[in-house]
Amino acid sequence: LKVAEETSVKINESRNQYRPAAIRSSVLFFVLTDLARIDPMYQFSLQWYCDLFRTSIEESKQKKKGKGRGKTHQTIGKRLRELNSFHTELVYKTVCQSLFERHKLLYSFQICTSILKEDGKIIPDEFTFFLRGGVVLDRKARGANPCNEWLSEEAWDNVSELDKLGQAFA
Repeated sequence: LKVAEETSVKINESRNQYRPAAIRSSVLFFVLTDLARIDPMYQFSLQWYCDLFRTSIEESKQKKKGKGRGKTHQTIGKRLRELNSFHTELVYKTVCQSLFERHKLLYSFQICTSILKEDGKIIPDEFTFFLRGGVVLDRKARGANPCNEWLSEEAWDNVSELDKLGQAFA
């Protein structure tokens, strides 16, 4: 019973080390499910995606073996980087084959921003502003446009709302 408990702890520790790969793969899968909002034809099954992930695991191992360095031991961090990189590229290339040309740039943007959001490299308020612009609810509280000869009211709305986002734009 003690051996079973120790083995269970070791398995859980090993499994948790691969959590970053699971997070990356879930981010990519949800990007794929969002593609159906662009065109209903873009629908991918979870079974297909799981098969693709298994392929990534196997082929990234083979790629490593093919380098001929003779080292079979690698750190878990390096293995995760290789797996995430390989899987991201495989998903991108595989899905791009089935997309209309006009949707490929949007797909690339979704992958990039989703990964950056998950890594905490995109500030949600700034990203929302980037996508939607500034929305002014009370123009009287905002203040008058000091440059109304060359700056439109809509542009002044964006500048004044951008100022509220923090130090990066102040």
